[in-house]
Parts: sequence; structure tokens; C-alpha cells
Amino acid sequence: MKRLFNLKTRGIILVLLPLLCQFVFVGILIANLSNLQDELVRATHSRRLLTKAHTVCVDVLTYTTKTFFDGMPGHNPVDQAKIRSEVNRLKKPFDTLVDMTRSTPGQAKNADSLETSANNFLRIIDEMFTIQGKGEDEWMKVHLEYDKKWEDATLDFVDQLGKIMRTESAKRSSEKYVEEFKQNIHHVVLAAFLLSIFVSSVLAIGVWIYFRQPIMHIAENVRRMSERRQLLPALNNNDELGELDQYIHTAAAGIEQAFAREQLMVEETVDMICIMSADGRLRRVNPATTKLTGWKAEELLLQTVFDLVYSEDVAKADEEFYRAKETGARSCFDVRLRCKDGQLRETRWSCVYSAADQEMFAVIHDVTDEKNVERLKQDFLDMITHDLRSPLTSMHGSLMLLSEGVRGELSSDVRQEVSGALNSIEHLTSLVNDLLDFQKLAAGKMTMVMGEHDVDAIVQDSINMLRESAQAKGINVTYKSRVKTVYCDRTKLVQVLNNLVSNAIKFSPENSDVHITVQTIKEDSGEFVEVHILDKGSGIPEQLAEKIFEAFERLPGERKEGTGLGLAICKMIVGAHDGSIGVDCASTGGDFWFKVPLKPRVSIGS
Repeated sequence: MKRLFNLKTRGIILVLLPLLCQFVFVGILIANLSNLQDELVRATHSRRLLTKAHTVCVDVLTYTTKTFFDGMPGHNPVDQAKIRSEVNRLKKPFDTLVDMTRSTPGQAKNADSLETSANNFLRIIDEMFTIQGKGEDEWMKVHLEYDKKWEDATLDFVDQLGKIMRTESAKRSSEKYVEEFKQNIHHVVLAAFLLSIFVSSVLAIGVWIYFRQPIMHIAENVRRMSERRQLLPALNNNDELGELDQYIHTAAAGIEQAFAREQLMVEETVDMICIMSADGRLRRVNPATTKLTGWKAEELLLQTVFDLVYSEDVAKADEEFYRAKETGARSCFDVRLRCKDGQLRETRWSCVYSAADQEMFAVIHDVTDEKNVERLKQDFLDMITHDLRSPLTSMHGSLMLLSEGVRGELSSDVRQEVSGALNSIEHLTSLVNDLLDFQKLAAGKMTMVMGEHDVDAIVQDSINMLRESAQAKGINVTYKSRVKTVYCDRTKLVQVLNNLVSNAIKFSPENSDVHITVQTIKEDSGEFVEVHILDKGSGIPEQLAEKIFEAFERLPGERKEGTGLGLAICKMIVGAHDGSIGVDCASTGGDFWFKVPLKPRVSIGS
């Protein structure tokens, strides 16, 4: 079933919920600020309107009163032009007042009334000025006829101004409303702050409650897995935490299986496996250790590794352990172990030191049988050297004397038998020499006489030595070189060429060609002389490209001639020159090649 509320969804909710609260708070705050701004604009407009109304009222009353009393008997005649000029001057702020009043909400009717009252007031003034212009006698009639009208018009005008001012004054109570707005904003901010704290606290507690138990459960399972203990039951959470716990259980099961396989492998292996402390004391051993040494496990754990090593090899083992601890590298060496029954076993050690654990881990392979085989091989080679080659040389010399007629003229039948015997002795001598060369090269005891030699002379020597066998099959050996000299052991390089060219002749069809090319190549490691020997044979299968250079290896179907050491000897000789050898399997025929440095790079000795 698909999860509706996984950790991602919960995380989005945890983020969006506080964010939504903040948006709501910001919206309320913006709405309140907008209302506050509108109210402040209205209050400002109201103050301006009151100020303008008050100014107009004072100016109008001042000038009309002055005009009225200046026109009374006993006073100077009224300067009507000046009064009219003042009235015109007052008309502009009055019109502004009317426009402001009319644009103010709820004051349009008052504005019309004020304008009507003002027109009526001005009409009465005009009538009074008209009568005044007829003389003082007529002016007295003004007081009798217009006092009441004047008073009523003035009171009406003032009353209209008063209505406007009272209406705006009532709006001035909005200042208290503004203060309430400010308090509301403070309350909103405080409420939002407290709400944010509350929501954050609730979410934090919820997250803590939700995650605490699964995370502690997972942490405990991880700890138990590291200690290889039984895990707690898997979580039933249908989310990523539940999946993580399931993965831990799966990983723990896999680790246990791997441990079981490794333990089985350690217990079933024929090699000794030991874990030792930094001072060489044995801490853990596998069953093969007890089987090989004859000591029981509890007896071994009471000893140090130096108690098991043969006394003559203790210094070597101690030196190798010290080197492994100091360098941290793998140390491989051979020492003899003393068994419980007193026998000595030849062993090969591979040790790695762990600085973190302060322990040495060692895999010990019993090479007693291998050493015995090597001694038998060495005895066999020594026997060949002393007991076979010398008699063969003597026999070869005697038969040569017979074939040359030193002991008298031989019949054709006897001469043919002597010639066959000489060929057999030469073949045996070649086999012995191959075995001895291989043994010396493998032991690193073959002396290399290095020098700068002519490449053409080396190749021609090899061709000349093999000319007779090539002519017997109608093989034409050709040669092309772009190199003058090479730094090498001349005799050993001729031996390599002889082996490779003789193989090419042997595996080529009759009446075909074998071609030798020599050239220089440049690589990152230096400049090399590369030699290719190409023939028209069936070539080498790719899966045998490396195997044929091993000792005693032959191609499938090859006749059992020689020792099977030729290519192995070639590989060792080329390797002694710090070069390499191989075969190109992509060629249509056989294409063997080898390369050696053009100039000396390192000292090559015995």
C-alpha cells in the first residue's frame, strides 16, 4: 500500500504549517495597517477641513462685522470697493472649503447648504451696500430693515459652518480609533509571536514524540548489529524509518551469513590463521593451527608466536613483525615452526598489522612439501649436471672421433649408426642445457654480460644457425631492420631469437616465409628495440597467449619434442634485460615479439 504520509510529506507539512501561520499573520497585519492608513488619511483631511472652516468663519465674521459697524451713522463712509475686494479675496478659501467639504464623505449635503447660506449672505450684503450708496438717510433704513436679515443670515452661515465643524469634530474621535488600531496591531504582533512559539513548540514536541521511539529503536538495532547480538523486532512504521529498520535487519542477516561463511572458511581452511597481540602473544587460532602444530587451542593461547618458531628463525620472524608494525605493509617471509612432537614444518607467513586494534593478523601456509619438492628438483638438476652432462660430453667426443675415422674407416652401416647416436647425444645435451639454463634463470644465478652490440650481426647469426632446418622445409627467412645497435647480452639475445625463429620454422607450412623485423618504439618508460617474428602458421589461440610462456606448456596437438622450456627461457632472458615478450593473436599467422631497452637503464647483474 502506498504511503500517504511519508517523511517527505511530513517534512513538507512541518514547513508549510508555520509558513501558513506566518502568511495569515502578515495578511491580518497588512489589513490592519491598511485600515490604519485610511483612517489616518481621513483624520488628516478632517483636520485640514476644520482648520479651513475655522479660518473662513473668522475671516468672514471679521470683515462683515467691520463693514456693518463702519457703515453706521457717525462713522466714516464704507469703502465699498475695498469691501468687495476683501469679499473676493475670501471667496477663494471659501470655494476651497466648499470643495473640500463636498469631497468629504457625509458632508456633501452640508456643503450645498453652506454654499446656499453663503450666497444668501452675500445677497444681503449687496443689498445693504446698494442702500448705503443712496446716502446716510437711507443707511438708517438699513438697520431698521436689514438688522434682522443680517443677523439671521450671519447666524445661518455660522450655523452651516458649525454643522460642518461638528461633523468633522465627531470624526476627530477617530484618533482614539487610531490608538485602538495601534493597540490592535500590537496585540496581533504579540498574538502571532505567541502563536508561533506555541506552534513551533507543538511541532517540535510532535516531531520529538514521532521520531524519538523509531530512531532510538534503529540506534539500538545498529548497536546490537555491531555487537552481533539479536536485533529488536522490525518497526511497523509504513515510512522511510520502517524501511531503514528493515534494511538494518536485512544487512544484519547478510552480515551474519557472511560471518558464518568466513568462519566456516577459517575453520575448514588448511592454512593456519592466527591473531596475535603487538608483543606476539597468540589471541585466536583456527583448527588448522592445532592440526598442524599438534598443540591444542588452549595450549597455544598460553604461548607467544616466538615459542612456536624454530630458534634459528626467531630473529628473522621478529624482524619481519617489526617491519610490518612500522610500515603497515604486508610482510611475507618463510620460517620453520616447531611442532609439539618436535618435528619442524616449513611455513610461509603473510602478516598484516592493525594499528587500530594493536593486533597482527597472520595467514600461515605449510610449504614443507613444496620445499621437499624443490630440494628433489635441485638434487635432480645437480644429478643431471654432474652425472649426465659429463658422460654425454665424453660419449659425444668419442663418437666424433669414430665418425672422423680416427679408429679406422667405418662401413656405411656403422657410419649411419654413429651419426644417429651423435644426433641423439646432441639432442640430450640440448635438453640438459635447457634445464640448466631454466634453473639458473629461475634462481637468478644466470650471469648477464651486457654491452652494445650490432643488431644486424645478432640477427644474421641466428639466421645462419637455422639455415639448414629452414632449407629442409623450403622456408625463406627474410629480415628488415631500422636499428643499428642495442644494449644487451649478445649470446642470450641470439638464444631468444633462435628459440622464436626455430618455432616459426617448425609451425610454418612448407615453402612459406618467415619474416623478422626490428624497429625502435618510444613509450613513457623510455625507448625500446622491438623485434617481430612473423610466420604463415595457424597462429596462437587468444586464451593461450600468456600460458605458452610458462614452463612445460605446449600447444594442443604439438608433438612432444624438446623440454617445453624454450618460450619460458625466452621470457626469463627478456625479463632479465628489463623488457617484455608476447604474441599477437590478431595476426593471420604467428606473430611473436619481444622488446628490450635501446640503452642501459638499470644495472643488470647475475
